[in-house]
Amino acid sequence: METFTTAKHFECNDFLPITSLDKLKLFDSYIRTRTNFKAEFMEYLLTLGGKDVLSVIKAMVAETYDLQLQRLINWTGKGGKHEMSKSSSAACIIECTMFSNNSTRFETEAMFKYHLQHSSDRVRSLIAKSCKAKADSS
Repeated sequence: METFTTAKHFECNDFLPITSLDKLKLFDSYIRTRTNFKAEFMEYLLTLGGKDVLSVIKAMVAETYDLQLQRLINWTGKGGKHEMSKSSSAACIIECTMFSNNSTRFETEAMFKYHLQHSSDRVRSLIAKSCKAKADSS
């Protein structure tokens, strides 16, 4: 784990949550090429917290990737989706989760995969809630 700088302003706040594959690729390239950017992103992730590995992953993924983008990504790239196992932002999420929860890489990656597998369920739930709210207000 890197030594973090004290960051008062997270320079990539305008990126988050990431809303498209193009923006994800750009964000990942910034993490690979700008040391301070990566350190500030990881410092930001560590502020999100959670009570267990899954809740930390949920918080970090929700803050980093828009729900619609989550439907286009998975760990392996299976089904024509964007592969996250090689993503720099996913690596930061994995590292920060392992650090904050003293969890293993295997456990952390499994929770990351699990969370992404259920993104379509979260989208359907959000749509259903929106439809119910519209019906209730009519």
